[in-house]
Amino acid sequence: MSLLTTLLMTCSVAGELQIVGTIETGGANVVDLAYSTDGDAIYCVVGESGSEEGGSLIERFELDSGRLMWRHENERNWTQIAADTNGRRVATCGWEAKPIEIREADTGNILETYETPQFYLDHIRELEFTDNGNAVVGCARGENVLHVDLGTGELQQLKIDFEDIDEFRNTKWRELFVTAWAISKKRGLVAGGTSRNVARFIYLNDSGSVESVGTPKNYFPGYFSVPPVRDIAFSPDGTTLAMASWLSTRRFEVRLWRLNSNLVANERQLSIPCDIQKMLVLKGGNEIVVAMSYRGSRISIWNVETEEQSELFELDDGWVNSMAYCPPRDEIAIGTSLGKIVLVSVASDE
Repeated sequence: MSLLTTLLMTCSVAGELQIVGTIETGGANVVDLAYSTDGDAIYCVVGESGSEEGGSLIERFELDSGRLMWRHENERNWTQIAADTNGRRVATCGWEAKPIEIREADTGNILETYETPQFYLDHIRELEFTDNGNAVVGCARGENVLHVDLGTGELQQLKIDFEDIDEFRNTKWRELFVTAWAISKKRGLVAGGTSRNVARFIYLNDSGSVESVGTPKNYFPGYFSVPPVRDIAFSPDGTTLAMASWLSTRRFEVRLWRLNSNLVANERQLSIPCDIQKMLVLKGGNEIVVAMSYRGSRISIWNVETEEQSELFELDDGWVNSMAYCPPRDEIAIGTSLGKIVLVSVASDE
């Protein structure tokens, strides 16, 4: 069976993907998206026009009808929203050490608030519940990972450390920092892609302790001006890790790792003749589907083995600013720069 990869980018291809719905939000720019686990609802952070980093509105919509179920507004921008596995809670966080808020899924009302440490003064760039719903994991600037136990309220500050990698002991690599984060809810994995084109993941157990470390060796030893990682993502089942890095003008490299139970990575590589800014891995196992985007409006499906494009979807207006994938519905939600959520089916014809 071939490996399929879905890339959101500005490229010319044949065929069409199907729009299954469009939702008008209460703002001008969709900053972040999260599906409910059952696929019945979608949550979003919505900001003002031109603002990609935060939004003053959070909303929940019913997907079948497109009906707004609740909306909350705040003068301090939110940046991330996440939904737990049992469908009872959502988590939000934002700029300037804004607290992590645990909210009731049905109403959006705050249940608990957890103040973030001072080193999170920038903002949490990735937020997710653990699979059992007992904790929230957040990733912030630098190499910082925050684990919040929702039962005890205990906050643990962790780091993804690169000091044991020989090539980065040299002083010329000291500017190494994480440029992109990914969290696998299913397997408790946290991955960081860095300014020096290396990825590392750590495994967190239920208590938030680091149990093991793995390092996909993706870098260029002895070469200083390596490109930063643009985005990194896990598949929903946590078996695949994908990383996109800039190679040259309008050309990106995507590396894919199959992760087994021992966290050993088997690597594949794909060169893409397009700019990439965001990436979303949809399926793991025998099929790997990855979604990517630039400030354009087109979506195309690539076959990783043949590097051929097969299908195309183009937004009517605006560009792709955020994305989420819903396994039960087999669809991508695309948050646009004009405040719309466009739902696109990626289901196979077979």
